[in-house]
Amino acid sequence: MSQEEESDEMMCSGSSSYESEDSSDNEIAEDDEEMTDVDESSDEIDEAMETALSVGQTRQAKTKNAPTALKCSNSNNFLCIGTVEGDLESYNCKDFQVEKIDNFECFASSSCCSLDFSCDGKQAFCLSSTEGFASINFETNDMNFASLKSSTELSCLKTFDENIICVGSFAGHIYLWDIRQFRPAQYFEPVKTLNDETGDYISCIITNSNHLAAGSGSGLVTIFDLRASKLLYQNNDSKADIVSLTQLPNKKIILAASMSSEITIFSWNDNNRNSHRYEILPKGSCNEIMTVNDSTILTAWDDGSLRLNSLFPHEEVGMIGQQNPPAEFADINFDENFAVSIGIDKIIHLWSLDNISDKNSAQDFFVDI
Repeated sequence: MSQEEESDEMMCSGSSSYESEDSSDNEIAEDDEEMTDVDESSDEIDEAMETALSVGQTRQAKTKNAPTALKCSNSNNFLCIGTVEGDLESYNCKDFQVEKIDNFECFASSSCCSLDFSCDGKQAFCLSSTEGFASINFETNDMNFASLKSSTELSCLKTFDENIICVGSFAGHIYLWDIRQFRPAQYFEPVKTLNDETGDYISCIITNSNHLAAGSGSGLVTIFDLRASKLLYQNNDSKADIVSLTQLPNKKIILAASMSSEITIFSWNDNNRNSHRYEILPKGSCNEIMTVNDSTILTAWDDGSLRLNSLFPHEEVGMIGQQNPPAEFADINFDENFAVSIGIDKIIHLWSLDNISDKNSAQDFFVDI
């Protein structure tokens, strides 16, 4: 069976399966249900990384439409996936299983380009670039909508606290909405508009206390003081578009992934003095970056690999899996025992992280293999 035929059979199958990779002879082991879809032609992956593949197993489900965003709740076991049709699909993501809960038709004529959960995990906010954003209450299944009176298209969304949502635009602006003013189909202006130049479209946002960091298409990461509504500083160490931002659990260090093979690491308040770059691959683009603990990150790459790397010191730890087509969106579940990823094939992959968070470092985890 060719890889293309195998992929077609996998897409038609509704059953769940596991996939694993043989680390001793670098051959791919197919499971009984033939749900494995791994890129066998990736010659660039070194033997150390291939050895680490034996730890990663996947169980798979499938979304109705092509994905455009994915987010796990920080407060419960909910998983939400936005789609190109403007829908938001909700799942229960627990015990290494994915169970679909509901499908919400948020936007009639545009896709869901970004999403996030409320702080308590009881609501999800789904963003359209042209139609504003929708709020979905999981307890009542009610939906509310709001639109921005602006000609600029919106690009990304991030929950700041229980009352404020941050929205980025393709014009490089950040808008803050007070959701206590939320009314169905009501237009209202943002509470604050941070009009400082960010260089390009806003691709991703993270927040910390009273500060906000926004990644842009020009490779800049801009830090704002939300109380003073002013720009604090910009980090321009990245060589390519910023695609994903995260911060370590200690809330002191920002990590920026870009369309290059490097991760930029810097502090929230040290300006560019201690900023530096960490090259993970000789070449390639990082699609998503996530933190496992204070010393370990998980990254998804355009070569289909999901890699664990140590920050202190900078070194490769291992690879938890290989996905083909590559994971475009990924996150770590609430229990922090597996990662969730999805690509253009609409298949949800779960990658085991068992025992990693219990070790002093991820390196200790791979010593046990």
